[in-house]
Amino acid sequence: MYIVGDGGLILKKIGATYSQMESGTLAPLKGIHGRGPNDIWAVGGSQATGANTDPIRSVLLHFDGTGWSATTPPTYSSYPDLYPVNDVWVSSTGQAYAVTSVSGAPVKWNAGLAKWEFENVTIPAGKHSDYTLSAIYGFADDDVYAVGSYGTILHRDNNGWTIVAQYESSGWMTTNLLQTVWGPSAAAVFAGGNYGQLYRLQPSVSSDWAQVNQGDGSWMTPVNMLAMHGTGPNDIWFVGAGGAIQHWTGSIDNLTKFTDEAGKTRNTLWPNGDGQYFFGGSLGLMERFDPTGGTRQTLNTPPAVNTPWKTAVFSGYLWLAPQYTDAATGIYAWDGGRMTKHPIAGLPDNSSIKTFKAFSPTDMWFSSIDYGTFNATIKRGNGTAWTDWTIPGTGGYSAILDVAKTASRGYVVLVNSNAAGQPCVVGSEFPTCLQGGSEVYQYAALAASPNGDVHAVGKGGQVALWRNGAWSVSIVGPNGDDLTAVAAANGMVVAVGVNGSAFYSTDGTTWQPVAGIPRQVASDPSVPLEFFTAVTYAGDGVFWAALNTSSSYTDGGKGFLYRIQNGTGALVQGGFSSPLSGLGASQSQSAAFAVGDNGVIWTTNPNFKESAATTTNPSMYLLLDN
Repeated sequence: MYIVGDGGLILKKIGATYSQMESGTLAPLKGIHGRGPNDIWAVGGSQATGANTDPIRSVLLHFDGTGWSATTPPTYSSYPDLYPVNDVWVSSTGQAYAVTSVSGAPVKWNAGLAKWEFENVTIPAGKHSDYTLSAIYGFADDDVYAVGSYGTILHRDNNGWTIVAQYESSGWMTTNLLQTVWGPSAAAVFAGGNYGQLYRLQPSVSSDWAQVNQGDGSWMTPVNMLAMHGTGPNDIWFVGAGGAIQHWTGSIDNLTKFTDEAGKTRNTLWPNGDGQYFFGGSLGLMERFDPTGGTRQTLNTPPAVNTPWKTAVFSGYLWLAPQYTDAATGIYAWDGGRMTKHPIAGLPDNSSIKTFKAFSPTDMWFSSIDYGTFNATIKRGNGTAWTDWTIPGTGGYSAILDVAKTASRGYVVLVNSNAAGQPCVVGSEFPTCLQGGSEVYQYAALAASPNGDVHAVGKGGQVALWRNGAWSVSIVGPNGDDLTAVAAANGMVVAVGVNGSAFYSTDGTTWQPVAGIPRQVASDPSVPLEFFTAVTYAGDGVFWAALNTSSSYTDGGKGFLYRIQNGTGALVQGGFSSPLSGLGASQSQSAAFAVGDNGVIWTTNPNFKESAATTTNPSMYLLLDN
């Protein structure tokens, strides 16, 4: 069995053993099919790219028994635009067919020309061409089906493709989205959709498709159909979003539900060969399903804590701050391979963490806002207890968005004002803050350098520099990209922001673009296609930066990790199912930690120790299962 997923993931399953294959891409993979172990196709692509010609948009890989290789994606005529591919099917002759998320025309692999080509579709009177395609399945080269939006079903015979059914008229939006097609044989074919609608074709009875289940909900309710498989025309299992698990036994409008009350999404199912099924889903879900009792067995170890993380800090232990917390939860520590809560007394139940820093085990900073009352909390921890803290001379009404410890062991904070900050050097009686108009309240992050400099970065490429007891402001970059994060080391400062912008400075005042990280600009500048969320220094001259794409609804919301050294960046890993929100590091161990939604934790050094130790610099990222 072969399993595909986000980040170019391809797993090969033999018995109970899984091995990861090298796919050569970081694009999300959405479909896989083949006629044997030496002839398999996997397809996918990401729609969240700056240019429609970006190769990551359209990925069609072939496995010949030795390795995976990329093939030339399809294009229309002389147009260079590429389209994500949703599904693929391979006939017994080795001919491969696929469907894309933009076109209503399926594509066919032309082995002679070694490229994919769009095929023509006949549109009968009364049908329209506004649809797109989601899934494909067949029984022979002259008997293939494809389904998609507006309740559209296509069939390929000796004369080519034809629309044979379309259950929704053209309009600005489709509500009848067919997402899966399959049949135990050519004598019984089924097409299922987003609200539980199910259609059946029995060619020996009629050439028309008949609706056999009306559906009874929206796409997020547990009737959604993303995949199906079974043993015969009256024994078919369906899985989908919202915890949907359903069974067809041949009775009209009478699917049996085995709903997962946790609401987890399952994208695929496949027979194990022993009468049971394999389920695969979002966030790494893998299950063994017994149809005789409707029971599921988890095949991998789910995280004990799946909260979305705000950030990670290493100071004696790996400390983890969730995006939302309360007094009983506080923050977490990764302690000897276990996730341990560290409560913080006095926190409101509705606390949204704004920053968490630990400069040593006895010097911790925490700030949050009660999203019910909008009251701010700032606390400092000494390793045994937390105490309330206020900025001297301010009255203590504001939260802080970031804090940096200077080379002289003082502190600089970002004072919150409408989710942006004003940089202020903490004094014994009053802070020394950046002065000016509203622009002084537009900063996002701080970093302190060993030479005493402190940098604050913010909107419009603003960089505020604290040097020799005074603040100064400059603009970095020619495009005015907002800067979102900054990190500093001896002789190097790195600042990152929206549109994939990344800059470095060796003197703290002169900035250059980081080579190797492309800037991506959206057609609507107010909605960046991608943006850096964090950057950290991990020692040995190496910085790590986390980047997210903008929308999980268009293959975005995926995290990417860049390694930056000597002004040059390189993409190390990406296409993650979960966006990344924070980074931390143990410089003495050359260990970086990336955290994000769904409890995700990645590290460059899986052998890091809770007490500092010297280790070699690793070359890959591994997930910590907590």
